[in-house]
Amino acid sequence: MAEPTPAPQVAVAAGPTGACLRFVGGEWRQLSDAVSQNTCVQMLFAGQCERPGGASYGRWGDTTLRLVPKRVEQSDDNRRFRTLVEQGPNCSIPQTR
Repeated sequence: MAEPTPAPQVAVAAGPTGACLRFVGGEWRQLSDAVSQNTCVQMLFAGQCERPGGASYGRWGDTTLRLVPKRVEQSDDNRRFRTLVEQGPNCSIPQTR
């Protein structure tokens, strides 16, 4: 008698998850509904560079994410932004915590 095939392993995000949204054309568009902050940052900004004075916006759960030249910032109140991660060479985004 053949042994049963084990169920495939499902990857589960470690830590908190939240909806990931991109601000485009004056509205929020959902990219995913339950991803880690790092995954959301990568989905939103990996490989994207901002010009001086420019900014691109996204949200992860209740946190606003903002790409400005050379870094990604985060804010819980849309007024005070703090650096989440510095942007790497070629507009890459290193892993966040």
